[in-house]
Amino acid sequence: MAHFEIDISEFDPFARAVLAAALAHARAHRGTHSHSLLLEDFYRLAGLSGEVYVVNFMGAVADAMKATVLSPDYEAETLRGWYVFESISVTRTRFDFAINAIALDASEFPLNRDEVRQMLVGAQQ
Repeated sequence: MAHFEIDISEFDPFARAVLAAALAHARAHRGTHSHSLLLEDFYRLAGLSGEVYVVNFMGAVADAMKATVLSPDYEAETLRGWYVFESISVTRTRFDFAINAIALDASEFPLNRDEVRQMLVGAQQ
């Protein structure tokens, strides 16, 4: 059985909050493919306190859009992957996005590169 993972270790806290909130919202509303939220509502969902500027938010969204869902099969030596976000739109008042359905069942893991390298070295020995 395939398993799906999203490595969030390389994201800064702002981009990680955007990704986590978008995934949480999409998982809570699985019957909806495209999501549209007021920016203020999304900021609350993401736990973004204080004054957030749209330009800063757009930068965090651009970083979060780099997230991929991976499905490794080490025994078969194959790796499949998809982007988490299928689409996004940020305006001064709204955040619209669609999440890849595969990402809804993926687990996030916050491993850093050194931990991954250690695991790979251990597996090769």
